[in-house]
Amino acid sequence: MRDRHMLAGGGAVAVFILLVCAYVLVMPYWAPGRLTDLALQSMGRGFAAAGGGHLEFGPLAIRIDDAVLSGPEGSADSFVKAGAVIVPVTFGQLLSRQPDFSTITLRDAEIALLIDERGDASWDMHVPATGAAMKITLERAALRYFDARNNQALALGHVEGLLEIRPDGSMSFNGSAVIAGELVRASADLRSLARVNTDGSPLDLALTAPSGTLTFSGRLATSKALSLAGPLSLAGPDLAGLLSLTAGPAAAAMPSATAFSLEGALDSAGRAFAIRKAVLMLGGFGAAGDLAVDLRGERPRLQANLAAASLPVDQLVPASGAGPLDWGRRSIPFALLRMADADITLRAETARYGSLTTAATQLNATLADGRLSVSGDTRLATGGGLGVAVGLDAAALPPQASVSLRADETGAQPLLAALTGVTQLAGAGGFSAELTASGTTQEEMVGTLAGTARLALRDGSITGSDLPALMVAATTPVTGWTAGAGATPFKTLSGEVALADGIATIRQLTIATGSTVLGISGTGDLLRRAVDVTVVASPESGAAPTAAVGIRGKWDAPAIGPAPAPAGSLPATGN
Repeated sequence: MRDRHMLAGGGAVAVFILLVCAYVLVMPYWAPGRLTDLALQSMGRGFAAAGGGHLEFGPLAIRIDDAVLSGPEGSADSFVKAGAVIVPVTFGQLLSRQPDFSTITLRDAEIALLIDERGDASWDMHVPATGAAMKITLERAALRYFDARNNQALALGHVEGLLEIRPDGSMSFNGSAVIAGELVRASADLRSLARVNTDGSPLDLALTAPSGTLTFSGRLATSKALSLAGPLSLAGPDLAGLLSLTAGPAAAAMPSATAFSLEGALDSAGRAFAIRKAVLMLGGFGAAGDLAVDLRGERPRLQANLAAASLPVDQLVPASGAGPLDWGRRSIPFALLRMADADITLRAETARYGSLTTAATQLNATLADGRLSVSGDTRLATGGGLGVAVGLDAAALPPQASVSLRADETGAQPLLAALTGVTQLAGAGGFSAELTASGTTQEEMVGTLAGTARLALRDGSITGSDLPALMVAATTPVTGWTAGAGATPFKTLSGEVALADGIATIRQLTIATGSTVLGISGTGDLLRRAVDVTVVASPESGAAPTAAVGIRGKWDAPAIGPAPAPAGSLPATGN
């Protein structure tokens, strides 16, 4: 019995000794030291692992916790921090203490690409060529770039993917990252990391996200500032979504579902970007020329010199939500004017706005501190010239708008239809207006409209109503314009209207038909689409007025009836 107890005790001691030996043999307490030696010998960098080495199973691997790879000598910043470094091993490698460090995984890593005031980069290090590529799998990594010379900074979060460093010094990455809350698939191939901070290295880059794609093939350099030079292609189904990656919530003011593409030769230095020979597509609008974006100021600044075959102006004007009988109540996206500054010159062979078509047109636009100024001169397809100046001030509360128009010797119908919605008036001549308004919707703008407008036409007509016949029919009250259906041909039509708070006061409006002169006075309420005017008919010979009617109520169906001729009614003007 005693021998059996001694045998059992001896077996337990043997098992314990075997377990201790196995622990000593297989536990990778030595792994951090091996990495420390490797980092110092191959990169001249320090390495430390506060969490020590541990075993992982399924698959078998060494896990080194709380690992830090130091930055350049004299730098207080580390180059890489990782919650864990995972090194897959075989049992033989574990026993021989000869793991293959060419394939590792970094979990919860922070990679700092830093350039100090002297221009020294954190990634500048001598790495001797080896016979095999190093493959690093990144899990939940973060990457930050900062250049102390110009304060340029970039940051990427939730980086996942495979980073491969080849024996010739080239490297590639395939994976994903989160930018502005959006998952972006990324593929990059860099020919030489060592050359990035000297003469530069060729780089191929492709980014794909739901909001768009970007491809670049050219040169990356950081010797003076982070610079890119080479062909660039950018495209997306929704410009608002694409801008949200850089502009944030302010981009929500952009019209949605506006397809966008841009191609050209990129040349950037730091936070300034130029695209030469650019080809731009925005919805149905296409243009070509030179673009530049400067991100160094408080707001991005855009400069552009573009040429287009056709300019669809109405597609570039945000929808107001207006209906056939209602002014628009949709908020005008004035926030866009506070997103950036701009200086743009745009030339087009033709321009279209509604039914209005122009010949060669040049627009000049300046945007600064939320204040937009647009001016242009063009020849109209129907003949004559048009000059336009528009001002929008998004820095004011409420936002302010101003419009100056001047049309000379042109057909009135397409111009007035496009600018005012009036389609019934045709003739040749001139039109001018100086107007101001304020508000955040089209309805508010119309309700605050102020200024003056002048019109002088000849040899035209007013369709939809025969005014002389209407005045005869209105000896008894009628409703609507159908009592005098037809048209009113005229030899001359001229007048001036003063506007204040959306009310148009007709100062002088004279229509000479050839035998009769119609003098019109009164007011029009633009906001409510209503009129209160008196029309006085006089023989063209200059005799006393023969008839007068009052027109009051909604513009589409006013009440029309006899009215006394006002004292001092407009005299006949003859030819």
